[in-house]
Amino acid sequence: MDYTIVELPEQQLIGLARTGLLNDDPECSAKIGAVWQRFNTPDTFEAIPDAETIPYPCFGAYYDYDLTTNGYTLLVGCASSAVAAPEGMASVTIP
Repeated sequence: MDYTIVELPEQQLIGLARTGLLNDDPECSAKIGAVWQRFNTPDTFEAIPDAETIPYPCFGAYYDYDLTTNGYTLLVGCASSAVAAPEGMASVTIP
């Protein structure tokens, strides 16, 4: 399988977040899938201010890992130059 490494500048992502995910949770895949399903609706995408869809329309970012519990946060969203996330959404900066 061939892979392409893409380097992108620092960017802020805004979207839907789910905290407290655990790798050893049998429902982990379903919980992640539910976030993607909620994100993939026109209302959610349109609610992201200044969404940048080029070169990629959306991202899944896993962050805030806790090595003692194997927990982490998932954010599904778009790059955005907005100052703040709208109510009900979260933001994270990817260096």
